[in-house]
Amino acid sequence: MAELQEQSLFLQTAPGLRMILPPLAGSYAALVNSPQGLVLVNRNDTGVGWQLCTRGAYDREQMQLLDALARAAPPGAVVLDIGANIGIAALTFARAVGPAGLVHAYEPQRAVFHMLAGNMALNSINNVHCHYLAVGSASGSARVPRMDPHAGISFGSVELNREQQSDAKQQAAVAQVDSVAQTSVDALALPRVDLIKIDVEGMEAEVLAGAAATLAARRPLLYVEYLKSGKAALARILAAAGYTLFDAGDNFVCISHGDSRLARLVADLQLQPWNGA
Repeated sequence: MAELQEQSLFLQTAPGLRMILPPLAGSYAALVNSPQGLVLVNRNDTGVGWQLCTRGAYDREQMQLLDALARAAPPGAVVLDIGANIGIAALTFARAVGPAGLVHAYEPQRAVFHMLAGNMALNSINNVHCHYLAVGSASGSARVPRMDPHAGISFGSVELNREQQSDAKQQAAVAQVDSVAQTSVDALALPRVDLIKIDVEGMEAEVLAGAAATLAARRPLLYVEYLKSGKAALARILAAAGYTLFDAGDNFVCISHGDSRLARLVADLQLQPWNGA
């Protein structure tokens, strides 16, 4: 009982945060309120889970920007969420594109994927398709570390196809390595793509390489993290693909050179052009 009370207090540290169900003794899963709705989180997660449990939300500014980018698409928009984690962005996209739109959410960590799918069900979301897949430069398989869910690490920072994690604490939490099916964006052969979010812990260049034909044909808006990929190197790839780049935290917002919405999006979203630094 003492352990259960301690876990309950952990979830109630943020003012106004209401715990729906306390975690059972020994469980890593907890259910909390968020601006996106009810969400299952790993209470040991020092990244997304920590923010949700202690602040009641995950990166409000980033979610507001992703919401605006999805709403900028025409009706029936198709969004790809590559590196979906537990689905906070997917929930944001789902409501932004509405029932006529569609979101494909990709997550290769099995335990994290379970929470992603569960969060769609908890919120009665019917326009998100959850895929237990890695996304890279080509179809095949990916080496995905299976992390100890009771470890105090950032599960959203796990790196694929590495002999070792770049962070020693992350490496110590690797229980085993799974072989998970991998696809590429081009292999999906989707007839429509309006927005792609890419947050894959250093594999952003590989994902873009596997999306070259889709980018050329569909010219979607892009939201790409550069934190582990090297900002300048990633910028060269995106510029060569015909995109204008804007800084957004540790991410690029990328708008096609020929996109008629460019000036309006820059003004409405107050986007700051990347200055090459």
